[in-house]
Amino acid sequence: MRKKKPVDPVRQANKNRGYRIGWLIALAGIVCGFALVALRQG
Repeated sequence: MRKKKPVDPVRQANKNRGYRIGWLIALAGIVCGFALVALRQG
C-alpha cells in the first residue's frame, strides 16, 4: 500500500486561488470579446 502524502494546506490554498483567478480571467475575456462583437455588429 502506498502512503498518502499529507496535503499541504498552504499549497492547496494557493492552487485553489490560482484556479479561481484563472477562471475569472477567462470569464472576463469571454465577456469582453462578446461585448466587442456586439458593439461591432450594432
